[in-house]
Amino acid sequence: MARREETLVQETRRKRTELAARADGGSILASVRIYCLACCGGSGAEVVACPSAECPLYPYRTGRNTLRAVREMTEEQRTAAAERLAAARVARKEG
Repeated sequence: MARREETLVQETRRKRTELAARADGGSILASVRIYCLACCGGSGAEVVACPSAECPLYPYRTGRNTLRAVREMTEEQRTAAAERLAAARVARKEG
């Protein structure tokens, strides 16, 4: 029985390493999301319903920082951001 559990642990570690390697070059949050998917058996619903609140990755499990406060912008800030976005889209199409 102990040998079987050892094999399962090794297999799980191998899968997580493979998933982390696939996320290499991506964002840290994407890597955390992939790790959480591996931990929860590949089920996105299980990641969202994760009961392991003590896990240090728990706030980031959905690929977002759930601890970050919602940013409130003034009308001037929204206008400036919209202009920057429009300029970036034009530059991207041209480039």
